[in-house]
Amino acid sequence: MARDWGDVEMKRVLIVSNNLYSGGIGKFLTLLLNKTKFKSEVTFVSRDKVLEGDMKQLGITNSRNIIIPKVINFWPFKEVLFFLRGLTFFKKEKKYDLIIVNYPLFIPAKIRNDARMVSIFHSLHKQYFNSSTPKRLIFFVLKSLHFLLIPIDWWRVKNSDKVICISEECFNLINKKEKIWYPNYPEKKLFFQGFRNKKRDNEINVLFVGREDPFKGLDLFEKLIKNINKEDGYRNLTFTIIGSKKLRERYNNVKLKGSLSFKETIKEFSNADVFVSTSYIENMPNVIWEAIENGAIPLVSDVGDCKKMVGSINDFVFKSNDLEDLQRKFKELISQLPQKRRKLKELKKVIERTYFNKDLFEVINE
Repeated sequence: MARDWGDVEMKRVLIVSNNLYSGGIGKFLTLLLNKTKFKSEVTFVSRDKVLEGDMKQLGITNSRNIIIPKVINFWPFKEVLFFLRGLTFFKKEKKYDLIIVNYPLFIPAKIRNDARMVSIFHSLHKQYFNSSTPKRLIFFVLKSLHFLLIPIDWWRVKNSDKVICISEECFNLINKKEKIWYPNYPEKKLFFQGFRNKKRDNEINVLFVGREDPFKGLDLFEKLIKNINKEDGYRNLTFTIIGSKKLRERYNNVKLKGSLSFKETIKEFSNADVFVSTSYIENMPNVIWEAIENGAIPLVSDVGDCKKMVGSINDFVFKSNDLEDLQRKFKELISQLPQKRRKLKELKKVIERTYFNKDLFEVINE
């Protein structure tokens, strides 16, 4: 039976995440920090180093990084080491009233603290194992590792007082009464610049945002760049990539930005005409909201809730892991930018009517 937490004074709140924005954590931090009584009470523990600019933007003053050495940069080793470091970390911590987690590190946090706990799921390891990805050894290995971690998902669901699902697909896969579908939404007050007048000259800026994670599909995006550059009529395209500093080949019309702060990333969205997401697996990614709110026309793979996020408009969706369909939709979009921008403005109105801000603690107590 779900607990009613409405009468509990949350003096000390712990938030555990692999990074600041993963799984909607940034949104929840915003909601918490907008409540005066939490402004000096929130402790944020992260696996990845959080950029100072992002911390200041959210007003976080009490943060701890459990930094993993760069030499241990392969995903499974980072996960295990982060968990083991967490066992030591929580021996020194005081008690908390509420723990909000989207990461397995919550296990030692739960053991150490007799606290109410909300577990945020933006994906399940089962989704990765069942995903349609290129037939290469790296994907076979990664999918096998995700299969082995499926029991951790079960443990997290079983031991959480409340489960919040970021994506509807994830919500439908979880069997628990105390679960809520709480989708990501445009956090306009803090993060969005709004529509800007795009350049009127012939230059068209195409944006890709994604970590150096094989499931983000940067390899597919590079194939698109390579093929488009071979054709006449597309010399006015500039491709901007955030999150990676290297490609397999060099291209004169590609800008590699590497890691940027959230504010810098939003500026790139404002300057982009088109945003392309080639992910092999996704849930309800914030980057699609960010693209739409800043006037970048989205072209996304049909995985997770991505298709639903763009209003199921076929012009903005291509078949996952299908280079031919991606190229066809991309060329069509580039050749009809004015018409697509009009569709985008209509889509933006639909999104604002459909998705809205809800207070985190109202959701917890539903």
